[in-house]
Order: sequence, then C-alpha cells, then structure tokens
Amino acid sequence: MLAYFGDLIERKRTDPRHDMVSMLVGAHDDDADTLSDAELISMLWGMLLGGFATTAATIDHAVLAMLAYPEQRHWLQGDALEVKAFVEEVLRRDAPVLFSPTPRIAQRDIELGGVVIPKNADVRLLIAAGNRDPDAFADPDRFDPARFYGTNPGMSTDGKIMLSFGHGIHFCPGAQLARVQLAESLPRIQARFPTLALAGQPTREPSAFLRTFRALPVRLQAQRGG
Repeated sequence: MLAYFGDLIERKRTDPRHDMVSMLVGAHDDDADTLSDAELISMLWGMLLGGFATTAATIDHAVLAMLAYPEQRHWLQGDALEVKAFVEEVLRRDAPVLFSPTPRIAQRDIELGGVVIPKNADVRLLIAAGNRDPDAFADPDRFDPARFYGTNPGMSTDGKIMLSFGHGIHFCPGAQLARVQLAESLPRIQARFPTLALAGQPTREPSAFLRTFRALPVRLQAQRGG
C-alpha cells in the first residue's frame, strides 16, 4: 500500500486530474507549506480506512437492525426518501465511529455543563453519545427511521443534527459517497435475502474507536429468481 500510494502521488503530481488526491498533492504548491509525501500518505491511509471500514461497519449495523426490527424493513422496500430515512437512523443509532479521532486542545479554562475543562486539555467529542442524547432525540435507543423521513441529510424531523459524519468544518468529505453506498446496497440485501437470519453471535473487533465486526454470521436464502 505504501508503494501504491507513493506511485499515486507521483502520478497526480505530474498529471493532476479533478480528484481528491490531485487536490491534496497540489495544496500549497506555491509556498513553503507544501505537504510532504509522508504527510500525504498518512492522509491517504486515513481516507482509505475512513472511507471503507466505517461504511462496511455501517452495513453490518444495518443488517443487524433489519434482523432485530423486522417491522421496520418496509422502509427498504419504499422510495428513495424511505430508504434514506432507514440509512440515517442506522447512522444515528449505531455510529461506526465512537468518538472524534482528532483532539481539540482547550485554549483556556472553560466551563461546559458544570465541568471545568482546563487549558491545554485534550478534548474529544463522543459522537455516539451525542447521537443518543435524549435532549436531541426522544427515546434515543429506539430504532425509528421516521425521525429522518423527508428531511435534509443528517437532520431529524424536529431539526436536530446527527453527528456521525461530524459537523461544520470537520464534516466528513466522504459522507455523500457513504450514503449512496448504503442506499444502494441495503435495499438489494433486503430484496435478495428476505429470510436473512443470524447464524451465530456477532463478534466485534476490540477497538475503542471504531465499532467494527470481526464476524457477523448469517444464513442466506435467496429469493426465487434472485
């Protein structure tokens, strides 16, 4: 992978196109703040892991939701708005990233929620906890796609923001791609395997950061003619 990334950087440097890697290679190209190859490779690793592992884990969480809440599977048989609502609720209830990987450093002592955060403290946003904040989402442990039906991406029907892709200047650049992948794959899983069932206990990877799976055994029985 390191060799591949190194070759990719060189190709984009000599023949830039309209893509993310070309933009990164060309960033600050006219000043002393040019990104080094090591920095570029580190960023590409992050893009690969963030763009693949998290979406794969969300597909797993969606399959578990389909099995745990069969009464909600009709959302995946509906129109694009209904599928989108199911996808957003999976992202909210089972965020693949538990907390922000990038620390924020407190510039001064600040009180937040009755707790003093001291200057120079490492502050991390607990994304999964924010998505289950009862002040933002009523009955937050309940799986309810109706929260996001007919709304803008990431926004509930009462205007609350889901944090799985971050927010503001820290918003995930791959959010739309992930949403498209989920919206395309989940209805196909539902249609092709209507009798999908667990074949064993799911096993999670021992990670404090990502909610990924080591194994998610299922029994598949394809629809006739599928």
